[in-house]
Amino acid sequence: MMIKKNILLIAILLYTSSAVPQSVCKVTYVANEGFLLETTNNKILIDAVFGGFKGTWCDIPDDDTKAKIENAENPFNNVDIIAVSHRHSDHFNPAMVISHVINNPNCLIICPKQADSILALRENYDKVRNNIIAVTPPPNRDTTIMINGTEIKVFRLEHSHYYEQDEKTGEKINIHRNTENIGFLFKADGIKIFHCGDSNPMNDEEYKNFNLANEQINIAFLERLFMYHVTAKGIEIIENYINPEYIVLMHVEPGKIQKYKDVAVQIADRIPNIHIFEKPMEEKTYNIKNN
Repeated sequence: MMIKKNILLIAILLYTSSAVPQSVCKVTYVANEGFLLETTNNKILIDAVFGGFKGTWCDIPDDDTKAKIENAENPFNNVDIIAVSHRHSDHFNPAMVISHVINNPNCLIICPKQADSILALRENYDKVRNNIIAVTPPPNRDTTIMINGTEIKVFRLEHSHYYEQDEKTGEKINIHRNTENIGFLFKADGIKIFHCGDSNPMNDEEYKNFNLANEQINIAFLERLFMYHVTAKGIEIIENYINPEYIVLMHVEPGKIQKYKDVAVQIADRIPNIHIFEKPMEEKTYNIKNN
């Protein structure tokens, strides 16, 4: 009799677990802040259409991956949306974007107006101009776009600072001060996915203003500087104003992966479920329970 009861209990638990509706998001790390996101009805490339240069500060798509992106070949076939956070070459290659859309004419591009201005200078721009949604909200503002039933909220987020000394005046100048950086919140097939681009992880006033914690984000793709060290101000911003279910740390220098993994371990009691991809084209699948 006890065996029958145990079998019945197991059956009930299995049924209850399977009865909870779930949504699936497959994430493929392309390079740097570039990812391929796949949900039931959406295929999104964000900050992933770049390459063709050499550098040591970030992963860069190899020639084979770059060609597949340009030619819209598997796994980059049937992409619905290319999202671009800003104009910098480690996030955006205008010639590659145009090539992809020519080979995948149903794909739409969402980008800041600065990136659209760069696209407009390229050959074959006229072939893709109707596929482009150029949007740069004013500082501390956002706007919402609907694409085939998918809601995309676009946030104006200050680009992180980088200072160089002016040769004439000797003054240190933030060379990214005029860069239009936008973040994205995709609401796709029951999953809320946030990507911050090169957001400034020190700007708590900005994140307080948007208070993304109210959005109940499932997966947040966050710039590494949020967790530069265990006392980083960005950690408090994550706790107070983003509070996602899962985090993917991005823009991690290839030689410093372990450093950020160590930080993730040290803050796991405050912020769990942090993942750092180690090599390009690595995949991870997230199963999200629907509310």
